[in-house]
Amino acid sequence: MPQQIDIAAQLDVLIKLQGLDTQIYALRREKEKKPQELAAFEAEFKEKDAGLKKAEADFTVLQLKRKEKEGALSGKEEQVKKLQSQLSQLKTNKEYSAMQHEINAHKADKSLIEDEILTLMDDIDKAKIKIEKEKELLSQEEVKLNQQQKLVKAQLEEIEKKLQQLEIGRQVITPQVDPSTLKKYEKILRSKNGLAIVGIGSNACQGCNMNLPPQVINQVHLKKEFIICESCTRFLYTNEPAE
Repeated sequence: MPQQIDIAAQLDVLIKLQGLDTQIYALRREKEKKPQELAAFEAEFKEKDAGLKKAEADFTVLQLKRKEKEGALSGKEEQVKKLQSQLSQLKTNKEYSAMQHEINAHKADKSLIEDEILTLMDDIDKAKIKIEKEKELLSQEEVKLNQQQKLVKAQLEEIEKKLQQLEIGRQVITPQVDPSTLKKYEKILRSKNGLAIVGIGSNACQGCNMNLPPQVINQVHLKKEFIICESCTRFLYTNEPAE
């Protein structure tokens, strides 16, 4: 004859096992969140790095514009000098007046370019300040990231240490559970995100909150066999005396 299982004793062991597994699953969930937490800090760092790169790119564009304007200014100055050198060669007042008008037009263009260069120089100074600001923000973010990386590493090491201790405790308890019962418990544990055995309260399953028929509640109290919630398929137990 197969050995009779002490259901009440087995339920007590399963409750202890569930206590460990609840902690294990909670730690695993916490462990899974750590890379996400770190990713948020890495995203902040990348955002600040992008801000610095943009500020540097804007600065380069302004410098190129200034160089372009300075080239245009130099061209205008050469044109003015060239035309002014030709004034003495003109023979009529009409030619002289036309040449002078052209020179004045180039001088007006030259003045506009000079104003544009001054504006660009002001923008370049502002761009330099922006770069320094972005560098400071990036530096601060780098410090935060390094601190967070160290913190997450320490937290993960602590989680691993706790998990190892819980696994050792689990190895002590699992041999006390009937093999077929343990197999069923493990299956439910995996499918129900770490919760395989639950109590009953207010005539309901505390796993899914579904009301339980009086007959089922009575069977749970009797502890003559394992009772499974028909709704969520978890083991049911109670430590309350039967009415």
